[in-house]
Amino acid sequence: MITFKEDVLIEDHQRSVVNWITSNENLATFNNTTESSDTSREAFACTFKRGDLPETLDFFRDTRTNIYNIIGIITYNSGDIPEHVDDDLVWYMKDLRIPEIYIKPPNTTCVYYARVPEEMTGGATIFKCKNTITAPAVDNSMVEFSSNIPHSV
Repeated sequence: MITFKEDVLIEDHQRSVVNWITSNENLATFNNTTESSDTSREAFACTFKRGDLPETLDFFRDTRTNIYNIIGIITYNSGDIPEHVDDDLVWYMKDLRIPEIYIKPPNTTCVYYARVPEEMTGGATIFKCKNTITAPAVDNSMVEFSSNIPHSV
């Protein structure tokens, strides 16, 4: 199931999320998923237990979830993200040799578009289901979907 929501946060909270992303200490240049030389972006990934999720990200909180793998991406120019499923955390846990009984693929993925530049083209999340479904890149919107659905940008 794929759901799309607009006007997710009030303006002050939206600004708080943008500030949290843009000032994140782990933010670094990121361009390993595209061959486009025009791509200019920074990104980070961090994982939180439910009780450690920053208050700024409370809107992601879900009773079915106890681990949150947050990926923040700031795109300055252009860039794509090739088709994938969201299983990075599963592979990380396997690399740590955590017993399989404790590893469960993520239930859902949420993509939150905090701020989308007006001049930006593209940026939509494209899902490969029985039919191709596209969730547009809209300022302060969120798309939620099963993590095992192949998707790209």
